[in-house]
Amino acid sequence: MDPVNPPAPVRNEPYKTHLAYVKERRSDEDGAALLEEALEALRIRRGGRIAR
Repeated sequence: MDPVNPPAPVRNEPYKTHLAYVKERRSDEDGAALLEEALEALRIRRGGRIAR
């Protein structure tokens, strides 16, 4: 170690869940649209209703 130029202190960042990362990158409107698209695809696969 170099006493004149010590290493930078380690930053402890809080753990982020997957949901926290997604919320940083998507708006609520984007999330709602993606959810509706996924649910519609699921309904079609299950034979529940025809796509809009």
